[in-house]
Amino acid sequence: MFGFCSRSLQLLVPRISVDSSVTHFQKAYPFSSSLSLRSEIHDTKPEDEKDRPFAVSYLINSFGFSPELALSLSNKRICFNSPDKADLVVKLLKHYGCSDTLVSKIVRKGPKLLLFNAQKTLLPKLEFFASIGISGTALAGVLSMNPTVLQLSLENTLRPCYRITKTLRIPPEKLPCFFRDFRRIALGKLCIVASNTSILRAHGVPESSFPLWVRFHFNALSFDSEKVKENVKKVRSMGFQPLSATFMKALYVISVTDALKWQQKMDLYRKWGLTEDDVLSPFRKYPLFMNFSEKVISSKMDFFVNSMGCQPSYVAACPDVLCYSLEKRIIPRCSVIRLLQVEGLIKEDVSIQNILKCNEDSFFKRLQLLFPSCSIAVDSSSVTHVHFTRLYASKSLLGSTQDEKSRSFTVSYLVNSHGFSPEKALSASKNKKLHFDTPEQPDSVVKLLKHYGLTDTHISNIVKTLPVLLVYNAEKTLCPKLQFFCSVGLSSNDLARILRFNANILTWSLERSIRPCYDIMKTLGIPKHKVPDFISNYHMFNLKVMSNVAHNTSILRAHQLPESSFPLWVSFYFKALSFDSEKVKQNVKKVMSMGFQPSSSTFMKALYVISVTDASKWEHKMKFYKMWGWTEDDVLSAFRKTPLLMTFCEKNISAKMDFLLNKWGCQPADLAARPDLLTYSLEKRIIPRCSVVRVLQLKGLVKEDTSMATIVHETEKFFLEQFVIKYQEQVPELLSILQRKMDLAEFGLRFN
Repeated sequence: MFGFCSRSLQLLVPRISVDSSVTHFQKAYPFSSSLSLRSEIHDTKPEDEKDRPFAVSYLINSFGFSPELALSLSNKRICFNSPDKADLVVKLLKHYGCSDTLVSKIVRKGPKLLLFNAQKTLLPKLEFFASIGISGTALAGVLSMNPTVLQLSLENTLRPCYRITKTLRIPPEKLPCFFRDFRRIALGKLCIVASNTSILRAHGVPESSFPLWVRFHFNALSFDSEKVKENVKKVRSMGFQPLSATFMKALYVISVTDALKWQQKMDLYRKWGLTEDDVLSPFRKYPLFMNFSEKVISSKMDFFVNSMGCQPSYVAACPDVLCYSLEKRIIPRCSVIRLLQVEGLIKEDVSIQNILKCNEDSFFKRLQLLFPSCSIAVDSSSVTHVHFTRLYASKSLLGSTQDEKSRSFTVSYLVNSHGFSPEKALSASKNKKLHFDTPEQPDSVVKLLKHYGLTDTHISNIVKTLPVLLVYNAEKTLCPKLQFFCSVGLSSNDLARILRFNANILTWSLERSIRPCYDIMKTLGIPKHKVPDFISNYHMFNLKVMSNVAHNTSILRAHQLPESSFPLWVSFYFKALSFDSEKVKQNVKKVMSMGFQPSSSTFMKALYVISVTDASKWEHKMKFYKMWGWTEDDVLSAFRKTPLLMTFCEKNISAKMDFLLNKWGCQPADLAARPDLLTYSLEKRIIPRCSVVRVLQLKGLVKEDTSMATIVHETEKFFLEQFVIKYQEQVPELLSILQRKMDLAEFGLRFN
């Protein structure tokens, strides 16, 4: 269950006599005698134990290691009792061009190097690298990225690997890049790659392209020959020719993308309006199109389609636009172009592809040549945007039409009065309704909101959420709604919260939407203090949903759900009744068939889970829990006790399962019997409390079989009294452990 590093703890106890070189290290850990576990430490001392204090001190003082890391390494046999051997290694690395900073970096990544014989083991390898042209800064770069290369055998690994690189026609200047990547310096993998090159040659891949694909698409040939042949055949069937520059890129993508990942990417692009042909066409032009992460694809497609107004088919026709950085290139350059389009200085149909593909200097020079009078803001890495003050002050640059003037003033107003970024202001100004030539109209809205107690910060947040609110008639449209909210008892703070999260409510009809929704809400028995939260949630506070909920409460009453529970489920499980009545009846029937009684506290929770979980999601959750050793009966039993278990984030549950099963030693069936344990925070409750109990168990103060339910489930007050205060005199550090100010590693302890 736990591992106890007794030797490490002995090092940390101040009473142990060690030489003066570790005095500072001992003072850093002034544990009281109550934590001394001398009685649990074996009298016999391994030969290397006396070497460890010096090794720890050396790593801290010479290379800036933290005491925890240095101690951890000393327990992994990084041990020596004098600096001679280690200093020779450092001296040798410096002789071959490594600075003090690089030496520290190398030692941090490969501390075992300090134990190697500098003359017999390391020197021949460094000489070998120098003989093949890797020396000075190039060698320093290799070692800082991959210090384990010096732990490889010269004759059995390094030389054979180098001989193979020559057959792969890797240029000498690219060898440092090759040796920096530890994944490539595996003789078996290199032999496979070298063997598979014959497959490429048989298909006519030019020898001249070998160095390029070895550097960037190495993994494409690292599989067995049958798999490579299959992938080559598949790539050729998709229309790629071995002579083309895209062939190896396509082979790489096909090699590292299984059928499931490919389908997920296809589904993602379909969500953005692309057909299967639309996806395959850009893949043929730019194969790495299918290798981007889903998060990157989504963010870039969102910008191109929703912010720049591009059609998805345009992105499919120019897939290389997705290869550029969104933050460093796409948004800054498109912001410049968008502003110039708004000002009528350039055409609307400018090619996004041309904007992005030219290098930074070329883009900047074109702007300077076309608009020498404009002030362009440039930082060290990218062109950002044309300064608004200069641009809007220059009458000669403004468009001649009334619409252009109106848009210019709107953008300027949003930036100066409400703190919009230039890009967001430009985007908002594309709304045809959001145009004004003077500040009178928007200022009247701002004045009204202030009259009802909203601060400047509140108003700016609301305007950023719904800029079009600024063109509404303050007196006739907005004032009656604000008066209504005040009449039902909402404060200015309540209003600020509601409008921050649901500003659209001010665009609704007072008589046809807001008032009827509020009247229905009163019949549901919602507590007064919950009313602002309820109205601020636009998913709940809309007439269709509210009407469904009001009607479906009769279904619950028919099944004898206690009236007293209505306010609770309305607050937390509202969505369970927001569907049409047939769907709700079906869900209620299903929940009751699973053993839930309407009078129980878990009924509405189960109804909520069933309402928001379709068959595929349910099956996925079942498989997930089975992966952790639960049977189907275990999952259903746990669901009956803690229904929300089926809605929890899998990442969080996995972390808790891993700790409780693999580190604390619980059995899967134990957790299925008490699934409520998985509802507690791992970092704030489970680990701190288990750490306290582990120390007490080691001291023999509590039983080894202390119930996990007792440890985690009990209140904070109970745990403090029974496990901390009760043993404060014997182990005064318990409170610090509970508060995560001290870690088990500081005691030489760890969870297995």
